[in-house]
Amino acid sequence: MTHSLPQRKLGQHLTVSAIGYGAMGLSEFYGAVETAHAQKILHQVIDCGVTLIDTADMYGHGENEKLIGSVLKTLSDSTRAKLTIATK
Repeated sequence: MTHSLPQRKLGQHLTVSAIGYGAMGLSEFYGAVETAHAQKILHQVIDCGVTLIDTADMYGHGENEKLIGSVLKTLSDSTRAKLTIATK
C-alpha cells in the first residue's frame, strides 16, 4: 500500500479504511470489464489505502470473488493482512 486513509473501528476487533471499495462495478452490472483492467483497478484501490473491499457471490455469478482472489494472490503477505473482504 502506497498511501493510507483514516481508519474506522468496526466492532471490537476489526479496523478498516474509512472509505471502502464496492466491487460490483467490476462485473456485469455496468457492462463488461476486461479482467486485466479490473485487476489494475483493484491494485490501484489498494495502493490508495483502501482496506475494505465489498463484493457478493451474485456479482458476475461468483466471478467477482474469483477476480478479487486473483489479485489477493499477487499481494505481499503484509499487504494482504491489512485487507478485509466483505461478501454477502
